[in-house]
This record gives sequence, C-alpha cells and structure tokens, in this order.
Amino acid sequence: MSNFRTKLSGMKYWFLFVFIVLSKVVLAQSAEDYIRQGIAEMEAGQYAAALDLLQKAEKMAPENMAPVYEMGMVYYLQKSINKPYLFSKNCSGATV
Repeated sequence: MSNFRTKLSGMKYWFLFVFIVLSKVVLAQSAEDYIRQGIAEMEAGQYAAALDLLQKAEKMAPENMAPVYEMGMVYYLQKSINKPYLFSKNCSGATV
C-alpha cells in the first residue's frame, strides 16, 4: 500500500510540473495573440483598442519588444507628436 502512495505522490509532482510548463507556453502564445490582434486593430484605425491589446501583451511578456514597437506606431498614427518620443525614451535601454 505504501508503494502505491509513493507512486501517487510522484505522479502529483509530475502533473504539477507539466501544468506549470504548459501554462508558460499558453501565456507566451496569448501574448503573441494580443500582439496580432493589436496590429489588426491598429490597421483598422481602432487605436484605443490596439493600445489596450498591446499593453496586455507587454504585461504578459515584458521581455518582448514587439508590443512596445507597435505601441509607438499607434502613437505615431494618432499623430501624437510627443508620445512616440517620450515612449521611445523609456525604451532606449532595452535590448533586442
């Protein structure tokens, strides 16, 4: 009986490990989905919706510079003269 409990306990840790790994993969895909949706909204002229989606992507994957770049494009397309400059100043230390 104790051998069965040991196997069951080991399986719990295995399932926990698999769950953690898969959740990381799903989160990374979700950030990419938000970026794609944000770009589509930007191209449709829906700038507020695009910024919302791109900000979500940035929060999910802060190491990814794609949402930052696309947000700069949204500010440029909105003709917010100072926004792209101030926005890029915050990103000047980032590595690509």
